[in-house]
Amino acid sequence: MYNEEFTKYLLNLENIDIEKSWRENFNELDPFINYIFENKRIFDLILFQSAGTKYQDIVEKITSFVTKKTVCCLDKLKTIGMINQNLVFNEEEIHFYIYSFYATFYDILKHSYSKEKTMLLTRRLYQFSVPGWIELLS
Repeated sequence: MYNEEFTKYLLNLENIDIEKSWRENFNELDPFINYIFENKRIFDLILFQSAGTKYQDIVEKITSFVTKKTVCCLDKLKTIGMINQNLVFNEEEIHFYIYSFYATFYDILKHSYSKEKTMLLTRRLYQFSVPGWIELLS
């Protein structure tokens, strides 16, 4: 699901106003949240009851995956001149920014809010995060 959306995004990068897109795309995790709620028992097991299994560090694995995709996207943005070519990205630093988002998203899920409240809080988290990314890339 994520790879398909990411590929579409990369192919369309040259045709969008990146800052506007980020600011307007606050609901981009809604399909993922819907999927989580459709498979709630499985996700609860993986996210909150996986100590001692291969899933015990799932937030770290998700963060590493998204970090790689983000670095790829930032490289593409530099290549097509949408962000400053002189910016140097520290992958470790990017990892921590992404982890802060996903760890908070994980915490929202941990509280077992309704799907609607989970979406609302996640959208607000996204809106909170975007200005930081815009500042980093300017």
